[in-house]
Amino acid sequence: MKRQDIVVGLDLGTGGARAVACTILGTIVASGEQILHEECATRKPGHSEQDASNWWTVTASALRQLTSRFNSGDRLKAIAVSSTSGTIVPIDDRGNALAPAMMHNDTRAGKQAEEVGAAAGHPVSATFALPKALWVKQERPEVFRKAVRFVHEADFIVGKLSGEFGVTDTFNVLKMGYDLIQNRWPDFIETKLGIPLEMLPTVVEPGEIIGKVTTPAAHETGLPEGTPVVAGATDSNAAFFASGAARDGEWNSTLGTSLALKGISRDFIADPLGRVYCHRHPERMWLPGGASNTGADFMRMLFENDYEVLNSRVAERFPSTVLVYPLARKGERFPFINNEAAGFVVGNAADRVDLFAGYMEGVAYIEKWGYDLLESLGAPVKETVYATGGGSRSNVWLQVRANALNRVLARATFAESAMGAAIIAASRTMYPSLSDASKKMVQLESKVEPEPPLAEKYEAIYLQFRDEMKKRGYE
Repeated sequence: MKRQDIVVGLDLGTGGARAVACTILGTIVASGEQILHEECATRKPGHSEQDASNWWTVTASALRQLTSRFNSGDRLKAIAVSSTSGTIVPIDDRGNALAPAMMHNDTRAGKQAEEVGAAAGHPVSATFALPKALWVKQERPEVFRKAVRFVHEADFIVGKLSGEFGVTDTFNVLKMGYDLIQNRWPDFIETKLGIPLEMLPTVVEPGEIIGKVTTPAAHETGLPEGTPVVAGATDSNAAFFASGAARDGEWNSTLGTSLALKGISRDFIADPLGRVYCHRHPERMWLPGGASNTGADFMRMLFENDYEVLNSRVAERFPSTVLVYPLARKGERFPFINNEAAGFVVGNAADRVDLFAGYMEGVAYIEKWGYDLLESLGAPVKETVYATGGGSRSNVWLQVRANALNRVLARATFAESAMGAAIIAASRTMYPSLSDASKKMVQLESKVEPEPPLAEKYEAIYLQFRDEMKKRGYE
């Protein structure tokens, strides 16, 4: 068998670890996966915790599966890691966790978020990493005194692989308060919050080499000793690079439980109302985006028992006879912010198929609204949008969204975080840049073109939808 260069991407989520090995053209040659048999502990309201040592157990297992399946003659060029955003754990000087990790959805640090927001001069969520670090300082002072550093989930795994626990990437640090514009840790973290800056990791660009696989890590994972371990990304940003979006003006819509839009812009996109955030792209560009509380959540809540039947029957029922704002729970954050926002249905659906169609359309209207907002703030949006997430597996729904957006929707074959991590691993080892790696390694499965007659109808209905939202104060 011919020897070839490969890279490995590892994604660690709340439910386990997944690793893929792929070639320079993005062909997957091996994979490994291990479930984490530990639910996030929620013994108290707002608490969501995991034992960080279990992260390494499932990671090593997934990597052992992977390395046992690819050709031993292949040359492994690098490995990168992605993980949940906002998850942190305090560690000692040997990389041992001193307390359970506070997970991405842990909300106990509400009071601390207000303190951080006051110090930073802008609102901060309780799910962010910095309020969690402040919570440890205030509520677990004995842990804080012993801690050498706070690390993110991906940093912890990089440390276990390379022995280097003190480095992170520009994506993970957004929720730790890092100043992406000035490219430094802001002084208020130490002067106003009392968290020494030396407790925070050194920040490098995704794809930069952090260290090399150590002898013990090689023994546990099967990875060749000395393999470069490069800086990765948060899971959502890794998935973005696996979506197909790679150049200025290209965007990805991820339709899962919620709907998230993310794209590439040469300019920083500022939103004074806080609906849009910006990550920094390693090629001196920006990754603006926003996440709605709407999405495919309504499918599980309202149509789970007959989803397949409805999805097979709905294609001929567009446009529907109802206007739907498909918000499953109270409160919205994008494309507008309103903590009291509630979903609604205007009109009387002819049957469940008609109602199902209305919910599909409602998500498409929020998606269009999001892109309209982004363009109004100065973000470039090209004709093709790259669609990912569970909701994008429905060809019918893709067509509805293409018609509502009046744009082409393209779907990648393997748009997952592990693949995105592999693309990052290749970005400075097998390619000159992350954009080049993404363009060459992402393989598109399908493209859906808008249908002009329906696109015209949806433009008029969308304006009705916006008027209905405005009546309720949702704008």
